[in-house]
Amino acid sequence: MTNTPISPHSKLVEEAVRAVGSRDKVAKLYTPPLSRQAISKWIKRGYVPSDRVRIFAKAAGVPRSVLNPDFAE
Repeated sequence: MTNTPISPHSKLVEEAVRAVGSRDKVAKLYTPPLSRQAISKWIKRGYVPSDRVRIFAKAAGVPRSVLNPDFAE
């Protein structure tokens, strides 16, 4: 098993998860619901995949660029 280093942006994603309430609540924003492990990977990597960022950013009340640098203005 390889250990992926924690990104310096992990804290931003983790704070957005807290804004929604929990990893489980973030997972349930999607249809079908994602796993909590998927949300944990986002935190560890420090970004949310492009196809998932819009819903999460809206629920957390943060700009998409906070969750994924591809959306930086």
